[in-house]
Amino acid sequence: MDTKTNRVSGSEYQVSRPGAQTRELKRKLSRVSDIYMHNYKELKVWQKSIDLTIELYKVLSGFPADERFGLISQIKRASVSIPSNIAEGAGRSSGKEFKHFLSISLGSSFEIETQLIVANKLGLLDDDKMESISNKISEIQKMIYMLERSINI
Repeated sequence: MDTKTNRVSGSEYQVSRPGAQTRELKRKLSRVSDIYMHNYKELKVWQKSIDLTIELYKVLSGFPADERFGLISQIKRASVSIPSNIAEGAGRSSGKEFKHFLSISLGSSFEIETQLIVANKLGLLDDDKMESISNKISEIQKMIYMLERSINI
């Protein structure tokens, strides 16, 4: 909305112009993408999820070979999905799309957690390692959630 002045009475009044609203919306979306698009590597949640992925790959190298196409494959895919979706969402043109990809990342983190519980119950992952990794996953989940909430669309 723009403010105009009546030439006759001198009073101000509001003028709604669709073009002005569209420009404002584009400015807001541009600001969201500017903040995240090229800076995803600076996001702590992305960095921590990369570290988690590396740690999981190392842990999985100790799993039996017969799990190569089972839990190992599932956990690897889900762990790579977290930072990948953060990066992909950051590269999108709107906050709404970024939030969508953050939601996928969050889902992947819960998927990993479930798969690690199965691995622990099968005796493939000891309790101490399970607790350590679970704490890291929980921290990442909280960070994703807070980042998602911080994006205004």
